[in-house]
Amino acid sequence: MRATETLRGGRARPPAPTPSGRLQAGDDVGHWTIVGQLAVGGCGAVYAARHRVLDRPAAIKVLHRELAANPAMVQRFVLEARAVNLIRHPNIIDVFDFGELPDGRPYFAMELLAADDLDRRIQTEGAFTPAEALALLSPVCLALAAAHAAGFVHRDLKARNVGFLPLPGGGEAVKLLDFGIAKLLEPDSPGAPATQRVGTLYAMAPEQILGQPVDRRTDVYALGVLLHHLVTGQVPFDDDDPLEVERMHLDAPPPPPSLVAPVSRAIDDLVGAAMAKSPSARPSGAEAFLEALRRAVNGPRPGRGALDHRAALAVHVTVGAAAGPDLDDAALDDMETSLALARGSLAEAGFDVVLDAATTLLGVAPLPASSAGRAAVRRAAVTAATRIEGAATTSVHIHTGEVELVAGAITGGPLLDTSGWLPDEPVAGVHITAAAAALEES
Repeated sequence: MRATETLRGGRARPPAPTPSGRLQAGDDVGHWTIVGQLAVGGCGAVYAARHRVLDRPAAIKVLHRELAANPAMVQRFVLEARAVNLIRHPNIIDVFDFGELPDGRPYFAMELLAADDLDRRIQTEGAFTPAEALALLSPVCLALAAAHAAGFVHRDLKARNVGFLPLPGGGEAVKLLDFGIAKLLEPDSPGAPATQRVGTLYAMAPEQILGQPVDRRTDVYALGVLLHHLVTGQVPFDDDDPLEVERMHLDAPPPPPSLVAPVSRAIDDLVGAAMAKSPSARPSGAEAFLEALRRAVNGPRPGRGALDHRAALAVHVTVGAAAGPDLDDAALDDMETSLALARGSLAEAGFDVVLDAATTLLGVAPLPASSAGRAAVRRAAVTAATRIEGAATTSVHIHTGEVELVAGAITGGPLLDTSGWLPDEPVAGVHITAAAAALEES
């Protein structure tokens, strides 16, 4: 009896087992019926499917049978579904169902994208103009910025992981996909460890190759690789010998795209900055990269000021840092209440919240020139931090450093990279770094 038939009582018949574990057209998976196989990768297979009641199309990703017995691989598979639902951005592929097959293999249902991805378009259409690259990378950068704000580093950004969703009225939406090796920037978080070497070699940052900790600037390096790929039709470092590719990432300067494509010096400079060997020499995040790409393509934007550098004070708030990954509804409600109080307290103190994630906030306020004004900002930060810390188990840190502003809006800067001034383990209470403590009235 085929899997499209139903059991008595109207229940769907599960997929008939096959030696390979491959699903067949007509098999029922949860509320979905398999239409056909789309792709097979190292971790799983992807199938086209339709909802049996709503007639909605979807792509079903199923973990390989041999990996389903590996708890680490199952955890990574689950993290991919959780990550996109925590981020919830229109340019990140949407996952809307999750379950298990009768044999225990997990699966999730996601948006069904067009058959071709960005890598295939580069192969078939060739290099893109800088303006076309900007149009494609703008939604990718916004999606990455949202992921970073939620505490995730993608770690496998490449043309193959950029897809396209056809829209009902015509046109298409750019979608960032494959968060299977994304890393939460929290100690002991799910997924592959931050120091584990994962990714795709031609787009891996030096710190990934060396097994060093990663942060949002690791994705910025991959953005530089992707920009070079888009405007030249080829990746910056390529060789038949993987060890030679590693050496080039670690030691060789990235080749300027203008050597093989008609692009400006500004594009060359941006690729070089994004692919700097040291993370501290790269743009501070995806939004800073996007702003630089806009300037490189269009010049200074009308009505926008030049990039400005200012000293600023930041308040970093982590709520429920000691909580485990499995939180009940009451714990989640308490965390959201605490975050709402933190947002309000930072706003009242004159801080702009530049990072607002599931358990973390970062408020920043530029410092006045006068010592009295700086001390006043520090006092406001301490007052807000004390109020926040009293609401729940929280970790609050206050630090000063440099930020980048365009027309008064904070767009990046070293201060936003909290990895350099926060301890490895969140500690409950209010903590003021020595640099922030020095902001006293003269």
